Parts: sequence; C-alpha cells; structure tokens
Amino acid sequence: MDAGRNRRRSARTPILGLLAAAVLLSGCGVIPRLREDRTRFYSLTTPEAEMRQPQEGAARFLVRRVELPAYLQGSKAIAIRRNVTEIEFLDQDWWSEPLDLGIARVFRENLAQRGFFATDRASEAYDLELVVYIRRFEGEIRDDDADVRMLATVEMHRPGREGTPPRRSIGPDPIPWDGRDVSEMVAALSALVTELAVTVSL
Repeated sequence: MDAGRNRRRSARTPILGLLAAAVLLSGCGVIPRLREDRTRFYSLTTPEAEMRQPQEGAARFLVRRVELPAYLQGSKAIAIRRNVTEIEFLDQDWWSEPLDLGIARVFRENLAQRGFFATDRASEAYDLELVVYIRRFEGEIRDDDADVRMLATVEMHRPGREGTPPRRSIGPDPIPWDGRDVSEMVAALSALVTELAVTVSL
C-alpha cells in the first residue's frame, strides 16, 4: 500500500512543478497585460443659446447632405495638415460621430438658433435645399505658426427650378491655434461651421 501511494505522489510532482512554474512566469510578464485604451473622443458643438421659434416668413432650409473630401471620408481620426502634401491622422483623438453628420447637425442647430427652420428630412416643407461640399476641415501646423481652417462650397436648390443651382464658396478667416490642444482645435472648427451657417442665412 505504501509503495502505491509513493508512486502516485511521485507522478503528481512533475505536474505540480509545471503549474508552479507557469504561475511564476505569468507574474514575470510572460503573459501580456491588456493595454489601457486612451482614445479621446471629440464632438463639434453649437454656441450655447436658446433655440428660437422660426420667425414668421423665415426661409425653411433642408440640409440635404454634407460631402467630405476623400481624405476625410471613412476616418474617425482627427486630421492635422503638416504641409501642402502631408496630413497626419491622430491615433488617439477621434470624432465621436461621423464627421459629415456632425457638421450637418451643427449647421442645422446654428440655423435654428438664428430663427430659421432647418431639417434633414425631405418629407418636410422647405424653401431652399442645401448641399454642403467641404473642401478643407482641419488644423494646420507650419514651421512657426498654426491655425484652424475650413473651406466649403454650398449648393442651393430651390424646389421647382430647373437648371444648374447656384453655388457659393465660403472660406472664413482661419482661427489661430497653439498647434497642440485638440480640444481648442475642435472648438475652432465648431466656430467655423457656425460662421458658415451665418453666411448662408444672410
């Protein structure tokens, strides 16, 4: 009986030794640890103000869509232009919503704050249909300077009118930027969208 027990104990010893070694190795970092996700998400914003009821007789805008340039399509990462040909996409600074939808939302909200009716639903009555083509929308860093820029073209359709709809190119003055603070850059981009809405509604 004693001999049988000894054999069973000796058979367990290598297995226990392997388990102990595995525990020690896991404590030494052989098993990789999960990395902390440090991605930050940003959203375009509208200036804090009460939404006014549409003014009597005010134009009713349908914001049909916002189209982005190819380099901004399908990317969640925020873009920074380093020079004419180089664009950097920030690994840990992302938009919280698709950029075209964010611009359209802030555009509509700004129109509403100015007392206009603005919608994205073609089923509702409207006087002017807008398609916004964004050509630039990013911070730009140069050797000794940095700013935030937007360039857009707005196409304006009136229901029932034939022919090529009029277009209006809008390029607000760039907003100075420190070249580092992404929150500041996003706030500046929000201000440029506000200026775009103001210009269109004049």
